[in-house]
Amino acid sequence: MLSIYNILNISNGEPILVPSQDMLLGLYYITKRNYYNKKYINILFSSFKEVKIAYNNNIINIHDNIKIKIDKNVIYTTTGRILFNNLLPHNIKFINKTLKKNILKIIIKKIYIKNDIKIIVKFLDNIKKLGFYYAYKAGLSFGIDNIKTPKKKYYIVKKSIKYTNNIIKNYNKGLLNKEEKYNKIINI
Repeated sequence: MLSIYNILNISNGEPILVPSQDMLLGLYYITKRNYYNKKYINILFSSFKEVKIAYNNNIINIHDNIKIKIDKNVIYTTTGRILFNNLLPHNIKFINKTLKKNILKIIIKKIYIKNDIKIIVKFLDNIKKLGFYYAYKAGLSFGIDNIKTPKKKYYIVKKSIKYTNNIIKNYNKGLLNKEEKYNKIINI
């Protein structure tokens, strides 16, 4: 069986491909409601596209409480939840919750049951990108490029190599036994 079909665990039917760590943190971050700000933006959005345009133009923020009209109903939600729901297939209802791992498992299973494999794979790929992007943007995650190399590193490494080579020479001359050589190198 191809790995593309290994989305659900065959022993219990639970999704195997579920976001975790930084990806999950990013999805949680954008869908978390701002409980300190109870006010809603005084705009009634009529589509996901309108919300996305307002967000991209810095009219609203990721955690702003907004109102959107979906299927003749006004839903009170957040910008981040709209961005997430925009990735859902059309046959999945609006999800107005903070995304945690157990909720994502349920969503993934529902999408798997109602759609073909291409749609579930595309959804998983899109939430991966969204999760990683917002984990990075929020400062919740960092990459190797974010860590500065100390200026003394190269000097210290060069000096350590010199000491190690000296110890190996002494070992080869018979001045040190195997245990002494090992301990001296470890102590560098």
